[in-house]
Amino acid sequence: MTARVRKYILRGSYGFLVTSEGQEIFFHLWGFLDKGGPPPIVGEEVEVTTITPSPQGLPRAESVCRVHAPILHMGVISKFDLAKGYGFIRDTDGLEYYLHKSDVSPSMVVAPGIGVRFYAGVLTQEGQRPRSCHVTQDG
Repeated sequence: MTARVRKYILRGSYGFLVTSEGQEIFFHLWGFLDKGGPPPIVGEEVEVTTITPSPQGLPRAESVCRVHAPILHMGVISKFDLAKGYGFIRDTDGLEYYLHKSDVSPSMVVAPGIGVRFYAGVLTQEGQRPRSCHVTQDG
């Protein structure tokens, strides 16, 4: 069945998927078959096989496979407000992406002018900038 990543908890290596019918499915990173790419990206489409309910009562995914491989982008942090915890990245094509502190590698210092590598999240609302995910310093 097809679903989208609704939430992914990097520190816990687990997350939640949601089907087009609104069914929520729990998954662990060990069930995510595309180990070569980045961790799951919120909004990305996946194929999922479910098994029995988890101890919390949600269906649990046996395996999760990406439908499309995510594309690695390169850019520069154009703005960042440390107090608010968000800013923007401009990629090499001039497109701007929303940057939230929770999507930045813990070892990275965030400041305007820093070169970065990132994956683009799926656009969830019309008129919003796409969100950058799994941001690391370039170089």
